[in-house]
Amino acid sequence: KAMNCARRYPKILAHSLLTDFDVEVPTNVRLESSSYEAYPSDKVSLEEWINDGGVGRLSYAVLAAQSCDEDIIEMQKGERQRLVDAYSERD
Repeated sequence: KAMNCARRYPKILAHSLLTDFDVEVPTNVRLESSSYEAYPSDKVSLEEWINDGGVGRLSYAVLAAQSCDEDIIEMQKGERQRLVDAYSERD
């Protein structure tokens, strides 16, 4: 779940790492969930950064993902509702 959060919501997870656990994500980490081609090769994804940090960084990522889980659920509900509304408007 933490790696999925890092992939889909990197800014939220990075914010949780910093504010909840005082773990600062370095500037060479991409915090956008868009395509890899748009970034220089010296940038790594948040997911890669977590994997490269061993069990300590992964543990903090798991805790941070749990910490922001309710916020992400609310965002997903909002996204789903917009899809339902758009689908309903077509009928």
